[in-house]
Amino acid sequence: MLGMKNRRFWQNDFPPQTSASTARTSAERLLKLVRPAIEHLEACKKDATVNANLLDHFLLGARRMELIGQRMLDGLEAVRCYTKACETGGREALPWLDKLEVLVQHNRDAHEALGKQFAQLWLAESKPYALAWTMDRYKKKVKWYDTLAGQLVDARKKAEAGTPLPPPKQVGLTLPEGKK
Repeated sequence: MLGMKNRRFWQNDFPPQTSASTARTSAERLLKLVRPAIEHLEACKKDATVNANLLDHFLLGARRMELIGQRMLDGLEAVRCYTKACETGGREALPWLDKLEVLVQHNRDAHEALGKQFAQLWLAESKPYALAWTMDRYKKKVKWYDTLAGQLVDARKKAEAGTPLPPPKQVGLTLPEGKK
């Protein structure tokens, strides 16, 4: 658990930070490695008779890596959905916003769940006073998704009223400049 200094996990890459092709390739490569590892760790835990609880720590680390890859792919899809919603506008934008809202909620909930799992593992072996710093990071991630969800509620209202949606850059759902 002490080795969980994973700066990469805390980077906000839901809105893509690199070109779409680079992000997709990196995410798919990571998921191709980590998903079989999760399956193997879960099978080991099921069969373990001694120190099975140690596997929970490895599983948390692997699930965090999985979330990195999945949120990169979801972020790419979010950019696509919001761009399509802006292009179509009005009521035709609503299905795109629906899909986008699901992506945002899924990532928000995944971060919240991993935070709860982290806290549970931490408290099983450590004192609670040192937990707040890391839990604040999880809460900050969840709050970011909540803020984005709020912006999407506003965008939905605009679409329902037939007015233009805020531009993707204003919502934070664009690819970096010059990186399509």
